[in-house]
Amino acid sequence: MSSDLMSFAYQVESEKTTQELTFEKLNIWFTNYPKSIDALFEVSYFTGNAKETESLEGYYYAFGHNILLRLPYTIRATSILIEKGFYYEAISLVRNLFESFIQLRYFHKHKDKINLHVLKQRIKLKTMFEEIVPGFYNEIYGKVFSEFAHGGFASNIFRVQYKSAEVGETIMGSNFDEMKCSFILNQVSLILFGILNYIPIMFPQYSFLVPKETETKRIKSIAWLDDLMIKQKSAKPGTKEYYELVDPLVRL
Repeated sequence: MSSDLMSFAYQVESEKTTQELTFEKLNIWFTNYPKSIDALFEVSYFTGNAKETESLEGYYYAFGHNILLRLPYTIRATSILIEKGFYYEAISLVRNLFESFIQLRYFHKHKDKINLHVLKQRIKLKTMFEEIVPGFYNEIYGKVFSEFAHGGFASNIFRVQYKSAEVGETIMGSNFDEMKCSFILNQVSLILFGILNYIPIMFPQYSFLVPKETETKRIKSIAWLDDLMIKQKSAKPGTKEYYELVDPLVRL
């Protein structure tokens, strides 16, 4: 059998070279994001408890805290995929991050709808997005994240590069792609910023319970992530419109 055929061994080796190049090109992110993950892990210890579990506040604390506990793992998993060049696969987790955070935001405003959502009739994500961040669902969630997550035609860009309607090249193995990698990391940074930003709002007891060291980590992480977004807008002015669209989701 020809050695030119794709193989598991080739895939594993390509992951290693992609990871090395990713760390080299995006050293600032991969050096600093663990500190933000640490902050996210730690804040979940200090959200407090509802006085009455069978109350609107109790429902939100249970629902919201469970989401909060999952988020650092999802962000870490997304980063691992990005490191090794699994950009298409990482998109689905980015979509999950947006879905998780929009639920935290929406049900914080509508605690009375949590039981309905969990036990009877699920509230559509479109309803949540349109209330919190108008326009995002149609322009970004639907056209980008859902298209890729559901294996739409646009997903081909991750494995095939067309030179014309008749000529194309299949991308074998993992390969570092700075544009795809940066796009996904920008979304992760955005969500991580929003989560850390809204912790004291969504969980009011946090401000009274959190030790100074943990709060300092949260504040420093927010500042670093905000700086990343500012630099992104400065380097690529075309992204300014996107950040203005998502601001209502992540900024106070």
